[in-house]
Amino acid sequence: MKIRLCQLWVAGCLLLMLLGAHNGHSQEKKLERLTLATTTVGLGRVPMLVAKELRLFEKYGLDVNIVYIRGASTSLQSLLAGEVQLVVGGGQGTIGAAARGAPVVIISNFSSTPNQLVALPPIISIEGLKGKIIGASRPGTSTDYVLDRLLPRVGLIPGKDVKLLPTGLLVSEERLALLLQKRVDATLANQESVSQFQHKGHPLTILADALSYGVNSSVDFSTSRHTLATRRQQLKAFIKAISEGIWVAKTNKEIAFRVMQKYLKVEPRFLESTHTNYTVRLHPEKPYPIREVLEAAIEDMSPSMPELKGKKPSDFADSSLVAELDKEGFFEPLKR
Repeated sequence: MKIRLCQLWVAGCLLLMLLGAHNGHSQEKKLERLTLATTTVGLGRVPMLVAKELRLFEKYGLDVNIVYIRGASTSLQSLLAGEVQLVVGGGQGTIGAAARGAPVVIISNFSSTPNQLVALPPIISIEGLKGKIIGASRPGTSTDYVLDRLLPRVGLIPGKDVKLLPTGLLVSEERLALLLQKRVDATLANQESVSQFQHKGHPLTILADALSYGVNSSVDFSTSRHTLATRRQQLKAFIKAISEGIWVAKTNKEIAFRVMQKYLKVEPRFLESTHTNYTVRLHPEKPYPIREVLEAAIEDMSPSMPELKGKKPSDFADSSLVAELDKEGFFEPLKR
């Protein structure tokens, strides 16, 4: 009888172990799939890479696939087609698409873009730009909005003091290449691209840092209205993972440095400055959409988009997911 009981006990234990393994396997299968499109993969994306590296998405029940899609308009088209559920990029693109009737919406902020106005010698000051040509991007892009706001703040009036040349080039590196060819006298580029060109020996002079002049171009997470309505919990979980990724990237240099070297090939001598100038400086503790930036975008876009007349940030951004997490106290432990 004792042997029989022992056999039953062992069999029961094995059954529980098998059930546990099966349940664990089932839980893995229950991870909710989300595809995120990013318009660039660079130093401004470090917290996102940290979240991926530390499996923070899985921690919150998600299987997140990150894909690269060049250009904000193309990524938004993929969003509307249901090919991706999230897009990270300039919020201006979402505002423009929504104003034209597309059911897209900003749900949280991710970072700011450190744009810099640069030139080649002999131009070494703002004064030296007068009468020169600045290579812009394309009307309606975040680059051009930043230029429109930055130039008056540094004392230059487009069309009077300087000429803006629409190059049609959306990528900073391409505009910098145009500058090196001396086809323009200056251009606006993100800080990462400027640093890369300087490290390669190109004598770029930084004439103005947009953030230092209070000109912010935000990088936001956008989704479709349908996804927001039908997959709120998954989107909320995504914001949790990204927010924790931001916190870890800011506070744990060892992990941040490892990710920068592994995915972005940052040289050891640049790790400290990159961490300070990008990760610590640019990413928020609470990722509410930045109202002031959205207001500025609406104001800048209104002259060419009558659809924006009378519109306000809440027409294009829904901060309810971040507000729910804030009310639940999710961000407080991350700040300690």
